[in-house]
Amino acid sequence: MKAIVFTKYGPPDVLQVKEVEKPEPKDDEVLIRIRAAEATKSDCELRSFTFPVKWYWLPLRIAMGLTGPKKQILGGYFAGEKEEELLALKALIEEGQIKSVIDKIYSPEQAAEAHRRVETEQRLGIVVISMVKSSCAVKSFCWLSY
Repeated sequence: MKAIVFTKYGPPDVLQVKEVEKPEPKDDEVLIRIRAAEATKSDCELRSFTFPVKWYWLPLRIAMGLTGPKKQILGGYFAGEKEEELLALKALIEEGQIKSVIDKIYSPEQAAEAHRRVETEQRLGIVVISMVKSSCAVKSFCWLSY
C-alpha cells in the first residue's frame, strides 16, 4: 500500500511516498482503507522534532526514537471506508450538525508542501493529503458545528 513516510527528523522535504506492507488487524481491530489524511501542526512537530515546550525534549526523543522516528507514518486524522460509520456521518452532515472546513487538498507527492502550509499557519481550515485522485473522498473531514 502507498504511504507518506519519514525515516529521519527534519524539514518537510524528509517526507517520501513509499510502498509499505499492508498492516494485519488483530482480532479486536478493524482495517480501514485510508482515502485522505489531515496534515496537522502535531504532524509537523513530530516530523521536525520541534516542540513548543523544550524541557521534555530528551524523554520524548527516547520514546519516539533517538536516531530516527520509530513510527514512520504520520497522521491521526483521516478519512477512510467503514460503511456504517460513513452512513452515520452522512446523516450528521445532512442534519447540518457537521460542517466541512477544508483549506486545501494536496496529492501524496505534495506532502512536503502541505506540511509547509500548516507550519506557516496560513491555512483557513483543514489541510488534506488525499491518497485518491478525486476530492470526494475527503468530504468526511469535518469540524463539529456547535
